[in-house]
Amino acid sequence: MAVHEKKESFKEHNDRGSILLAFYFVLTLLIPNLVLLYTEPYSIWSAEASLFIPMGFYLMWSAVLKRSGIMIWLAFPLVVLAAFQIVLLYLFGNSIIATDMFTNLLTTNPEEAGELLSNIYPSIIIVCAIYLPLLWFASRDIGQRHCLSKT
Repeated sequence: MAVHEKKESFKEHNDRGSILLAFYFVLTLLIPNLVLLYTEPYSIWSAEASLFIPMGFYLMWSAVLKRSGIMIWLAFPLVVLAAFQIVLLYLFGNSIIATDMFTNLLTTNPEEAGELLSNIYPSIIIVCAIYLPLLWFASRDIGQRHCLSKT
């Protein structure tokens, strides 16, 4: 009987870890929005909309799959966009991603890219410190087959 109780408590611990991972995912994707709230002079309604609409989408995305790790890796393009937004916020101050920034990213020559990378290393360190643990925990969650509870 004690072995069964031990397995059940381990399963509950796995569920808790997956739930925490899902909330960590939502929080990390909201960081660019929070920085923009600090740097941009938004009205209260614009600030609430720029925070709560993406948060609602990310929370709904988190509830789609029972396995948090798979859900995070399926949202990898969103993680890349959030990381890119943090780098651009460091580089240009208070602006959002524009289409021409993606064009410049793809058409720049290696010398300009090297010069730019030497100037933005603090933001790259911040992005790595925020998003690499998220992806590592997601991979670990997939490997250990953790699932969210059915309720």
